Amino acid sequence: MLPTLTPFIFNVDIAINENDEAIITYYENGKVVNGGGSVVDANSIGLYIIKDHPSNEGITFVDVEFSEVEGAEERCAKEDFAGALIKGGKAICIFDSNLNTGLTCMRFVVERGGKTYKSPDPQVENDREPN
Repeated sequence: MLPTLTPFIFNVDIAINENDEAIITYYENGKVVNGGGSVVDANSIGLYIIKDHPSNEGITFVDVEFSEVEGAEERCAKEDFAGALIKGGKAICIFDSNLNTGLTCMRFVVERGGKTYKSPDPQVENDREPN
């Protein structure tokens, strides 16, 4: 039997800046947060949902990329992560097995009007020991 986990749910607003980056404002329980954080539970799920707002019109998630944090001395745990598009790209689900400790860059790729944009990364740390 699989464990039942409560997902971390983020609502997001997305703006495209002059550097063609998708600047994402993350909200959890109505409060602005950084969108990353430290994961201590195995098989954690993050759900990122584009808010229904005129400024987000026409924006969809198309992918997510996981990579090493530039300049970090800490090990990269990118192989622990996977993403899945849902709701026609209006949401993306991020799965973290948390099998390895380390720090990972997570960059969302979004599309508007046929053009793709990448977000600056929220950094996610896999930490098996609760803080």
